[in-house]
Amino acid sequence: MSRGAFPILFITSNRIGDAVLSSGLIKRLSDEIPNARFTIVAGPVAAPLFEEVPTLDRIIVLAKAKNRGHWIELWQQVRSTRWGLVVDLRGSGLSRFVSTRRRAIWRKGSGPPVHKVIEAARILKIEDDPAPPFIFTTPETEARADELTAGFGPILALAPAANWLGKTWPLERFSRVAMRLLDPEGPMKGGRLMVLGGPEDAKLAKGLRDVVMRNQFINLTEDTDLLTAYACLKRARLF
Repeated sequence: MSRGAFPILFITSNRIGDAVLSSGLIKRLSDEIPNARFTIVAGPVAAPLFEEVPTLDRIIVLAKAKNRGHWIELWQQVRSTRWGLVVDLRGSGLSRFVSTRRRAIWRKGSGPPVHKVIEAARILKIEDDPAPPFIFTTPETEARADELTAGFGPILALAPAANWLGKTWPLERFSRVAMRLLDPEGPMKGGRLMVLGGPEDAKLAKGLRDVVMRNQFINLTEDTDLLTAYACLKRARLF
């Protein structure tokens, strides 16, 4: 860490969705603290989202261990640093004991539920001006996304997989929606279909392969990293 840096320990979610929704806090802190340097703690699935944060010192992947041993391991990695700020979106006990000038720790509210972006903003007391989600990408990642999405026509993006059965929509319904939108008489006529997911979702992508012509199909389920998939998603007309 460079001399004069303001070290921030940022503990975020295990889940991609929750990590994205609170990601704007990193952008806000980067903008307001010019010498900020981040150590970001995230679960194995969400950690790649933060690999291109320009003020990043380190990512610590918090993989769950038996008897909450992952928190002990994390403590051993962060206890020797005198932090400028600790932001803990997990509300862990660890953040109360590390050495820091200031703490911003999530606590369960007693009022009605609020949007996750507002919930994250409350941690920094900026709920009147909440930070919208923001994921940093490099020019190289954006160029790769340009290559993968090169072609003509608007892009319809679908993510047919879900992390549990109750959130899963039948594949045939995704197929019907895509066909209606991309139909020659539909609102996205002449468009292309982009399918997102992990390698384990490749079978679902193949199930949607026949919706469009071969040169109109973009499959991002096989070997596309998370940040490149995000950059591609920015190029979609509808998700």
